[in-house]
Amino acid sequence: MRSLVVGLSMCTLGSAWAADKPGLTIWTGDESFAAGFRKVAEDYTRRTGIPVTVTMPSQRVTDAFQEAASKGLKGPDIFIWPHDHIGEWARKGWILPINPSPRLKDDVYQIVWDALTSNGKQWAYPVAVEVLTMVYNKNLVPEPPKNYEDLPALHQKLKSKGVTTMSWDVRSSYYSWPLLAAGGANVFSRDMNGNYLPKQVGVNQPTVLKGLEYTMSLVKDGIIPGSMQTKEAEEAMKNGKLGILVTGPWLWGDLKKANINYGIAPLPNFGGRAARPFVGVVGAMVSAKSTNQKAAFDFLENAITPQGLQVINKYRPLGIPASKELFWGFYEDEHIRKAMEGVFTGGVMPNNPEMQYYWKYFDKALADSFSGAAKPKDALDTAAKAMAAGQ
Repeated sequence: MRSLVVGLSMCTLGSAWAADKPGLTIWTGDESFAAGFRKVAEDYTRRTGIPVTVTMPSQRVTDAFQEAASKGLKGPDIFIWPHDHIGEWARKGWILPINPSPRLKDDVYQIVWDALTSNGKQWAYPVAVEVLTMVYNKNLVPEPPKNYEDLPALHQKLKSKGVTTMSWDVRSSYYSWPLLAAGGANVFSRDMNGNYLPKQVGVNQPTVLKGLEYTMSLVKDGIIPGSMQTKEAEEAMKNGKLGILVTGPWLWGDLKKANINYGIAPLPNFGGRAARPFVGVVGAMVSAKSTNQKAAFDFLENAITPQGLQVINKYRPLGIPASKELFWGFYEDEHIRKAMEGVFTGGVMPNNPEMQYYWKYFDKALADSFSGAAKPKDALDTAAKAMAAGQ
């Protein structure tokens, strides 16, 4: 493996930092990311003498970070997570704004910086761009469906083989949104300057209801499972028991290890309109509670480079790289090209503080709809009202 080339500035500053506050702690919710960052950190430690610990908390990583930040507990110096919480965490003072070097600024696509920007400031170093696609087993599904309406016919071909046709966590606001938003709905409206309007909520538009009712019909007819959780679906995919999984690049490495002959395709259309998955940017944020902020910023400035990202990519496929330099090299990969098509049809995941209410109330709307606790229209209306109230 080619060694990571990092900036000389770390060599001159490292010994002083190490003597004062010896060490950096990085938290992530992805073990493959952790492995990649550990490799990057080896070179950093060799050059500076500053040890770096990369770990996954035992509890859900966002819960662990928020608990540490809100209660003043020992947390990470650097936290790696998609950008959707940036507005909330920045407003609460839990993360620090960044001032990227001209080199990094120029190497990253503007749409990526836009995703990492809140209230006029940038809050994270970009690691990867992610979008949901269809990952399909070519041995079971030679050609992926173009439309969600094609799934019943595909189901008839696969059910005799004991294979589940397609799966995603239907109760998840992240995984179900692409189909529900195919009619053009947005979680929040935006003004002429691109600012989110948290009181103008679009999750109960008629097209969303239509998508939800169709999803429920697929579950009712046994075409997609209504209770299969993400981890269970991933295992079924790796074991050749699932034809198509709605997922992202985080699973590509595991499928390769499992010798699954898989392909990537944009999510199907619904009602003649393209599905609209969230486009997420995985960012590396510096905690405001860090006692070693100077080293944290220096580590990221010198690690989030084309060379460093190539190292991380060997452990955890980045999907679509944020780096312009890396992108054209990665573009030779058919999987990257197909994932990029999903970015073109998708929409950047909102990062305003009110996005927390989307995850809370829209998840409940989906759960109530599928359990029968509420009619779909009532569930969506209730979610929209609660999101707009912001409580």
